[in-house]
Parts: sequence; C-alpha cells; structure tokens
Amino acid sequence: MWPELTKFALPSLQICLSYVPYWLRLSALLSWRRHTVTSARVPDIRPVEPFPRHHLRFNTMATPPPAIPPLPDDVLFSIFSRLDNRRCLVSAMLVRRSWYDIAERLQYADIILRFPLFEQAGDRRAARCLRTLATRTTAANAVRHLVVSGTLAGHIITLLLDALRKTTRLISLELQAGNHTDEHVFLNLWQHACNSDQFLPQLCAINTDYSTAAINVARGRPLSALGLPTLIASTLSRAVIDSLGLSSAPVTQLRLNIEVDDMSAALEVLRSICHAFSSLHVISLQLRLPKPADVTWVTFGVRVHLSLCLTSSFIYST
Repeated sequence: MWPELTKFALPSLQICLSYVPYWLRLSALLSWRRHTVTSARVPDIRPVEPFPRHHLRFNTMATPPPAIPPLPDDVLFSIFSRLDNRRCLVSAMLVRRSWYDIAERLQYADIILRFPLFEQAGDRRAARCLRTLATRTTAANAVRHLVVSGTLAGHIITLLLDALRKTTRLISLELQAGNHTDEHVFLNLWQHACNSDQFLPQLCAINTDYSTAAINVARGRPLSALGLPTLIASTLSRAVIDSLGLSSAPVTQLRLNIEVDDMSAALEVLRSICHAFSSLHVISLQLRLPKPADVTWVTFGVRVHLSLCLTSSFIYST
C-alpha cells in the first residue's frame, strides 16, 4: 500500500513544494509593505532653507537698522520746486500723504487759464481747474499767481468769481478778457465781490483790461502794482489814481495808457502821479496825443523838467 500511496503522494508534494517560493515571496512582500506602511516616517516637506542656520541665527540676534527719518517739509518743498514738469508733481503727490500736501502747494501756486472762443466750456481744463479752486480749500489756499485770459461767458464768470472768493492768499492777478466777454455781467459781479473784506485780502498786483475792476479792488488791499494796458481817458485816469491812494500799501509800480488832449493835460497827469505816489520806483506811461507830431522829446523833456520835481527814474513813451 505504501508504494501506491507514495506513488500518488510524491507528485502532490512536489506540486506543493513548487509553490513554496511563491508563497515565501508573497509573504515577504506583504510583510515588507506592512512594515513600510506602519513604520515609515512622514516625508519632510518643509522648504529648503536658503541660508545656513548659523546665518539665520545671526540675523535673528542682530538689531534692525534704524529707520530713515523723513525729510523736513521745507527741504521737500525746495526739491519739488525744482521739478520742471507738472506731471512729476502729480507723481510725487501719489507717493504719500505728506508729499501730497507739499506738491499740491506747488501744483496750484502759479496758474495760467485760457478760454478760447470756440471751445466747449464743459471740456475745458481751465473750467475744471476753476471748479477745483471753488471746491477744494487746500488747492485754493495754495494759489499765489493767477492769469485768466480769453472769452469769459456768463457761467465762466460766475465760476471765476467763486474761485477768487476762495483764493484768499492770492498775490497777483492778471485778467485779460476777450472782446466777446460779457463785460457788464463781469463788472457787476466783480464790484459786488470787492465789497467784502474777505475777497482777495492779500492782493498786491493786478494787470487787467478793466479800469473799473482796478478801481474797485484797490480800496483797503495792499495793492502796490497796477497795470492798465488798455487806453483810458484822462478823466478816468484821475479816478484810478485816487483809488490807488486808498490802498493799504504804497504804490511802487504803475503802468498806464492815457489819452490826453494836449501837452498841458499830459503834464497834469504826470503831476498828479508824482504827488500821489511818492514811493513809485517803476512807471510805464503811454500818453496818446491828438497831434503827436507837434511834440518832440526835447520840448517834452523841457516842459516836464520845468513843471515837475522828480525824485525817481521814469520811463515815458508817447
């Protein structure tokens, strides 16, 4: 029986033994994976340090550098005043708040506004600037010199007067209105504004085509320089001279263009100017005579020398 049993058992045993390496391999694989999963360390996913640890240790122990103190406002004002382009001032205004205030003072210190005749008022930069001055106190307080020229329509005149009411620190003003400007509306609004002591209280110089505007603004203000390039009558020049006598500051510069009837009227104008303004340093006087060919520089100079006692240097032009 054993031989027969061995005959059938040996092949089966050989078959079983033939699978032993596979079982061993599988068992080893399972045991390795189980060991790997259970005992493997969590991978280090921290970023690589850019510097060695001793450098980091040195930086953490070192004291931070002291902060750079801000420049004084007067130094920044001097630096910004040397910028030729206004766009550079706009860029400086966007850096920080303290720079904005300083650059704004320079941005609006000297303004030239022109109003062409054939241009839409709503699209003008000049009109937008006047609106800014009328609504922003800081911008209006920064204006020192203002030039307005061109054709002033009714709504532009109102906007201009609103802006001038806010520019309480304005020093010099030039008004050169065109022929199509509504003169009646402008002079009425101007006279009404000049009745207030808060209107242009620091105005020192004005150059305008309107003699009435100069007469109204001279009273009670430190007006020391006046320019009237347009031709005025000798009777109106007397009113201009009298109004300048009401200025709170001595008149030092004067420019007039006066129409006179003869040499006697011209000498009377000179005499009244010299007697009214003893502190006058610069004068540009243009006298228009009906017959200028009858007057020469020699005869004119002799009559002036005999009629007047001049202590200052004058420039005469006929």
